[in-house]
Amino acid sequence: MRGIGIRRYSPALVDFGALYIGSMTSAVSFLLENSVMQYSANLGIEFDSNGGIIRHCTIERCGQLGIALHGDDILCEYNLVKENMFSRYNYGPNGGGIEGVRTWNCTARYNQFISTYGHSLWFDTSCYMCNIYGNDFIGGYGHGISYECSAKAYIVDNYFKDIGIN
Repeated sequence: MRGIGIRRYSPALVDFGALYIGSMTSAVSFLLENSVMQYSANLGIEFDSNGGIIRHCTIERCGQLGIALHGDDILCEYNLVKENMFSRYNYGPNGGGIEGVRTWNCTARYNQFISTYGHSLWFDTSCYMCNIYGNDFIGGYGHGISYECSAKAYIVDNYFKDIGIN
């Protein structure tokens, strides 16, 4: 999918976001490129597919979470992730820029995370062998990177400025 835009959509929490990308099998890959997601009331994009790529996208001002990742071998690169968790949910359980849960071999590189109200990039619960490098984390209220209850990660060469401000 290339060049789509979704703006001011209000999905219910059970809808898995304004845009749901999923597969019925474990062997499907997907490309989302040059697209814009703005002002989703809750979750912007639910990415539930193995072998997926999210590239050159703008994910801005989603109410709860910009992108939720559930799958293996996912690549997120050259994205602008800005002012997500705009509705100021409690970001303890779920909220922020991008969150990966139970994902293996995920790579987040060369993204810009700007003014996120929760954690900017959060790998939570059973993530394994994730690669996080070359990202910019500028202004944010939570952690720039949170790698929690997970194992083996390559986290290097990221830039942080004004992270953890309230």
